[in-house]
Amino acid sequence: MAASLSVAPTSAHQKGFVRKPGSRPAPHGVWLLRVDGRAPAEPDELLRKLLARVPGDTAFWARMRARYQVRLGFAIHTGGWNRGFDLGADVMRRVDVVGAGLGFDLYFHADET
Repeated sequence: MAASLSVAPTSAHQKGFVRKPGSRPAPHGVWLLRVDGRAPAEPDELLRKLLARVPGDTAFWARMRARYQVRLGFAIHTGGWNRGFDLGADVMRRVDVVGAGLGFDLYFHADET
């Protein structure tokens, strides 16, 4: 898959991979490309950065989806409840080309105040 995407994965493992002795083997392989950010970076900016690293061709992504499960996900950590973000129309058009939904894991930590 890395050759198709022309980018090396952040991490990857094959089906059957055992993380530590006694743990269950992985039920499937995984190829991950990760972009990390810290405030004031916004999810929109990070998603643009990620999508800029992969092909922007609809036919390419159709072939990938026919063969693999393609996912885009966020883990967002925030110091309070009333925080939000926007994803711009242009970045959403790029997500549409990939043809994957967006998953969000939200982690709310106690306010520092």
